[in-house]
Amino acid sequence: MTGEIRQVTDSQRSLLTYVLIWVGVWGIPVSATTIMSAGEASAQAFCALRQPHRAQQRLFPESSSLETFTDEVTSAHRAEVKSELKFTVHQAELGLHTLYAAFKGEGESKEHIGYIHVRSEEGEWGLIEITWALTPDLKIKDFFFQRCRDLARDEVQKDLFKSFLKGKSSDDLRPALSKEGTALSSPIKGLTEEAQGLAYRLVRSALKTLAVTKAVWHPVIPTSR
Repeated sequence: MTGEIRQVTDSQRSLLTYVLIWVGVWGIPVSATTIMSAGEASAQAFCALRQPHRAQQRLFPESSSLETFTDEVTSAHRAEVKSELKFTVHQAELGLHTLYAAFKGEGESKEHIGYIHVRSEEGEWGLIEITWALTPDLKIKDFFFQRCRDLARDEVQKDLFKSFLKGKSSDDLRPALSKEGTALSSPIKGLTEEAQGLAYRLVRSALKTLAVTKAVWHPVIPTSR
């Protein structure tokens, strides 16, 4: 593990958000040493989880604590992610990332029960922000949208499509995409034609989420404490 794991406080995250909003509104340049580098800031904003504890309650209601891990995606991590995926991931998607680990119990009985990881995808109607829940052995547990304007968002959040994703690993999901990873290998049964595009983006996002989590954090977050 070459990256350094760093705890990020809510106050640091709020300050970063304030600076990004200020820059976006007023176009004021910010020094690379302000809070974090420009690349780090864009990456942090790219996969920020809003209301972490509400997400914890929704995705892991049995959990008793949530810990934050932030790490830089190194060149070695990128190579591992590339080997896991059929499609190309833009370098801007692989910068500084934050992962949330859910735990159950305390002391010697404290057990890691899953991950929460947010990914952003380009959609037909703007940016899509997806909050993913993963099991400790890196399978899809659930997801919900932080942001999505696609008209099919309600359809893909129903049990029919969620059951298609739940419990699947990277190996299980890869066949759902074409050889190049640029489309679904076949339409998802039960979904309307209008929902197939969003389903494709979700499968891609799930694969990226699993690959990045495995490469960066999975070797260093124990299954129990």
